[in-house]
Amino acid sequence: MKYFGRFFRKSRPAACLDTTRLAKKIGPRLNKLANELFRTHMNELVNQPRIYVVPGIWGAKKDGVLTQTQKEIHDQVKPVLKAVLAELDLDRLNPEQHYAVEYLVRELLVYCLVFLREMALRGIKEETEAEKEAAEDLERMETVGEA
Repeated sequence: MKYFGRFFRKSRPAACLDTTRLAKKIGPRLNKLANELFRTHMNELVNQPRIYVVPGIWGAKKDGVLTQTQKEIHDQVKPVLKAVLAELDLDRLNPEQHYAVEYLVRELLVYCLVFLREMALRGIKEETEAEKEAAEDLERMETVGEA
């Protein structure tokens, strides 16, 4: 009888079928964190090179110490990262796999912040170019008629 039981197994519970549940929970949390970090530290992030955010996300620098802004970024990242990793239930993974997942989450945050930085810089650049074009248009204008 056990042989035929394989063909007539009950379907899995609905909770197992929702493969997007964790992504729907974690994705917005990481996006919110990236937006908050950028909003809070925008002036510093825009005026520094792209790689400036990496030590802030990781909480360490190869050589030297973190700046105050990088420390603040890390302080904001640490609890959210801890919660996200706990949500992923990584206890079954070996240390190498655990680190790989943590690496991917941290790098996602890095790329989000770099993307927001580049978008802000592009907006500033486009704004100044539009102002230059408007000034040039004003200079080329000729009066028509008499007032």
